Amino acid sequence: MVESRHEPLGGEIVFVSTCTWNVAGPVGHWGHVHTRENPYQARFVVKSVDGLWKITDLELPEQERLPS
Repeated sequence: MVESRHEPLGGEIVFVSTCTWNVAGPVGHWGHVHTRENPYQARFVVKSVDGLWKITDLELPEQERLPS
């Protein structure tokens, strides 16, 4: 799952994108392996720099560990 919300920022050629996604992967401990899925949310600031779009700031305010 990926969600994204965009908003302009001030008078510059820049926007803010808030994205939510899930990451699933194997976790191994105590002699066994299981899959864990964790949701993340981040806020990216994207600016036009020399004619190219670049991520200039990143905040990761929410990361959650779901029960396996």
